[in-house]
Amino acid sequence: MSVTLYIGNLTADTSQQDLQALLAPHQPTRIRLIKDPKTQVSRGYAFATFKHAEGAMQALKACQGMSLKGHNLRLSPARPPKQTTSTTRRRGQFKGW
Repeated sequence: MSVTLYIGNLTADTSQQDLQALLAPHQPTRIRLIKDPKTQVSRGYAFATFKHAEGAMQALKACQGMSLKGHNLRLSPARPPKQTTSTTRRRGQFKGW
């Protein structure tokens, strides 16, 4: 079962390659740097997915509080996505009542 970690407190100029270099020893299967869709600048957080929980926990312990470009990283297990309700707006349409 795969495990995903949240990586926060990133600088705006943090790149995908920076995160790959940082996490490479722990063998992530996927790293997603979240960027603003208009400016393509980092929003300050990312998600790293690991095939095994052991790799994720090793990365969590090794990188928690580590400095990257002058910012101390914050790592934690990622929360599952929120479920949408029937009153959530999607593509400009109101789906409720």
